[in-house]
Amino acid sequence: MRKLLFILLVVSCSGTKNSTDISGTYASDMPGAAEQFLSGKQYTTGDILQLHKDSTYMHTICAQISHGRWEVKGDSLYLFCNDIRFKIDSLNTMEQYKKGTICGTAPEAYSIDGTVLLNRAKFKGAGYLYTRLKKQ
Repeated sequence: MRKLLFILLVVSCSGTKNSTDISGTYASDMPGAAEQFLSGKQYTTGDILQLHKDSTYMHTICAQISHGRWEVKGDSLYLFCNDIRFKIDSLNTMEQYKKGTICGTAPEAYSIDGTVLLNRAKFKGAGYLYTRLKKQ
């Protein structure tokens, strides 16, 4: 009887873990032009986020690639940057681009909506820049 109870407990716990597994590859998924126009939101394009099962990530954006660790709390995903580099390696050593190789102190936060990750970031004088990533 105890063995059966133990097996049921293990199976039920492992089922819970799998339901929160969001690892995989996510890519930019912009709304249509009409939706963007009506909402007045600016969306990023060309982003690829790879969430590895060991809780590390690689995020590729327009000119940079960042690596770090990720964690889920409730309905939010947090990316903790460890390293950020320019895709064009020669830029990584140029003084005028040094700020572009420094990770921020706060994690990047995304809300989780099924297979879609949503982020809103303050953009220089232009309000907010939105990122919408869909699981591939």
